[in-house]
Amino acid sequence: NFPLTLFFSISALVDLLLLVISFLMASNLVFKTVTPHPSYFLIPFLGCTLIWFVIGIQLDLYDNSKQIHSHNAFAKNSLGLFFFSLASSGFLFLITDYKYSRHFLIDVLFIHAILILLWKISLFLVEKSILKKTPPTKNVVIVGYNSQLDKLISTTYNNSFFDFKLKAVFTDENVLKKI
Repeated sequence: NFPLTLFFSISALVDLLLLVISFLMASNLVFKTVTPHPSYFLIPFLGCTLIWFVIGIQLDLYDNSKQIHSHNAFAKNSLGLFFFSLASSGFLFLITDYKYSRHFLIDVLFIHAILILLWKISLFLVEKSILKKTPPTKNVVIVGYNSQLDKLISTTYNNSFFDFKLKAVFTDENVLKKI
């Protein structure tokens, strides 16, 4: 098993690199050949990085293990990007001493959103394919049975993505045919 802290560190490092790439690409698009000195970007970059990590931790963007479908991971990261856009815009326009070009900010946010969504969806799909190949390690025994439990068994316990193995169902009904 891949240690969770190492996974978080790698994912956070990739997020940091994607933010650097976003700043550099937007700088190249907006300022063309006359790119400002790197110290011009230092405070905004550090502030935006901190904002992104806080939002990522708060919205649990670094843990895909609870997601079944890729559209859920997409929606969760889109919400994080929406909050990031609001917070980083406020940070850049209200807190810093100098105003950034709106075109530059829009380019940074757009490029960052595209890169993050591509990274998170591909990470989700890779993680899902790895989990499908590993045998289930969590054994589950169910006591009692009803129609809601039938739905839970079919969507969760019979799905290799969740890493559960249904060992037994104890009930007074004959449920073997249903499972």
